[in-house]
Amino acid sequence: MERPIFDELRAKLESASGAPFYATTGVSLTHLEPGFVVVELRPGADVTDAAGRLLPGMAAAVADSALGAAVYSLLPPSQISQTVDFASTRSPA
Repeated sequence: MERPIFDELRAKLESASGAPFYATTGVSLTHLEPGFVVVELRPGADVTDAAGRLLPGMAAAVADSALGAAVYSLLPPSQISQTVDFASTRSPA
């Protein structure tokens, strides 16, 4: 089955110039198939806190990017955007 949007997405994610977020943050695409994306992050000091732990916002941004790519890979050619809402809840201390 021909999937031009999927093929275009794969080319962009595999190219540093096509996926600036990935190139800037050290994220790399390790697997892509329609509806399923695996990315790997090798965090540098610029995305960690003073103790060397990955910043939670960075983890959320990577998850959002991977999820967006997975959803986008399933969209019909006439649909070019998607939205994802995720919320965080905090229990009282």
